[in-house]
Amino acid sequence: MRVASWLDGINGALSHCRVAERFNTYQLRATLPKKADARATSYQTISTGLKATPDNVALLKAMALELDEQIQSGTFSWVLWSKEALKKRAQGIAADGITPAEFASAIEETFRHKHPGVEQSWKTAWGKKFSPAYKRMRSAPVAVVDEAALRDLLLSNPSLAARKTDGSIYSITIAFKGWKQFDRSSIFEASAGYTAAELTPRDIPSDEELLGYYEEIDAPHWKWLYGIMLTYGIRPHEIVYSSLTADGRLDISEGKTGAREAWPCKPEWVRKLNLREEHRPTQSYQTVAKAASDYFAEKKPGRPGIRTRPARLPFSLYTLRHAYAIRLMADGYNSDLSAKLMGHSVRVHTETYRRWLNKSHMDAMFKKQLKKRA
Repeated sequence: MRVASWLDGINGALSHCRVAERFNTYQLRATLPKKADARATSYQTISTGLKATPDNVALLKAMALELDEQIQSGTFSWVLWSKEALKKRAQGIAADGITPAEFASAIEETFRHKHPGVEQSWKTAWGKKFSPAYKRMRSAPVAVVDEAALRDLLLSNPSLAARKTDGSIYSITIAFKGWKQFDRSSIFEASAGYTAAELTPRDIPSDEELLGYYEEIDAPHWKWLYGIMLTYGIRPHEIVYSSLTADGRLDISEGKTGAREAWPCKPEWVRKLNLREEHRPTQSYQTVAKAASDYFAEKKPGRPGIRTRPARLPFSLYTLRHAYAIRLMADGYNSDLSAKLMGHSVRVHTETYRRWLNKSHMDAMFKKQLKKRA
């Protein structure tokens, strides 16, 4: 009787669906689109996979309210209510969350797509490139693979060569699956750059040094990109969707975490770097980061007749984003606001950047606090 009372209470809050218990399992019932023909509807049952116990009542209620809202708003999709998605929900994982097993399976799928008919053995590209990334993903010590977890997985590997290969495999898998929740340029930076333990504040040039490198850039479009990244800390590919506002903020209409705005820690740089005179790169969202990286990186000998060229910058473009993050903290921005301005989670922000504050940063923050109180 107690379970029935709980179900009655949940049903009282619903308008478009009902909860029920059958064979000691909780169910959701509603008029839903048919799987074979979404234009037609019928009264259907969704088996939640939840045992009919008091411990699962709260989760059942949350699922029922979500289903009710989706039906009302017309956003219902069977993708979010498949057996796989419901199994994730029962484990406390979002329906669109990606587990290590799912990511590993996607790596296999990507290999078969890119190398049709090729055997999955140690002699082929599978064994040389895909298999190591697959195995490391399968054993990843996380329930859900998000961008932070993927970066941690890459940075935990002490071998730079292996990180680069794994990062490449993860990146092409993400592209093949069309997963929008990952920033591929961030993954590239993690796979090609330092490990978390190696990267320290001394690897980040000072603002004076960064401004000096700006003056040495000849190509107008890459100089403008560098200036925007230096001032606003955006990801390289976000330049495609960025525009300056009249008051000096940067509107980013589309990004990994959706639309956001970025603020200049140094408002005077907008004028100093002539950022209002726009020289936007012509590359697309998918190619601009690589094109910029190719321009600034060292050109090594390849085909006969190709001349070498030293790197135009002694650091990756992503260093500008790191410098911006440190600047935010040194200027006293709290973690919530800093993470919002940079378009990532508070966890990523604090775990990655907080430990980089050195004595000079702390001294600057202390002096600013004294000025505020004066």
